[in-house]
Amino acid sequence: MDASSFREAIFQVHSHGRDRGHYFLAAEDPRFDDRHISVAGKRLLSFGSCSYLGLEFDPRLIDGGVEAYRRYGTRTSFSRGYLSCPLYPELEEDLLPRIFGVPRCCCCRAPASPTTS
Repeated sequence: MDASSFREAIFQVHSHGRDRGHYFLAAEDPRFDDRHISVAGKRLLSFGSCSYLGLEFDPRLIDGGVEAYRRYGTRTSFSRGYLSCPLYPELEEDLLPRIFGVPRCCCCRAPASPTTS
């Protein structure tokens, strides 16, 4: 398949999805509390997030996140080559190794909060 045919196929797939109302939807819920969302008046089971473990409403994680935000703020925009958030050693040397069964993990930081990096 040449590039123009490939491009045309992608365009058609996206056009059909757009025509059927599959893109740029907005959830109508005043808050999320499980894997269900309301869209266009319908209650739906959402498969669209990256929450593969379904832990986004686990009270332990929420409480830990709140505590981390209180201690370190919403941004730690330092370059790790210069200065690292104090949460990284515990995450890389203790928590993630226990989860994955390895001696140590290295987190590649994205420009986000210390609780989500």
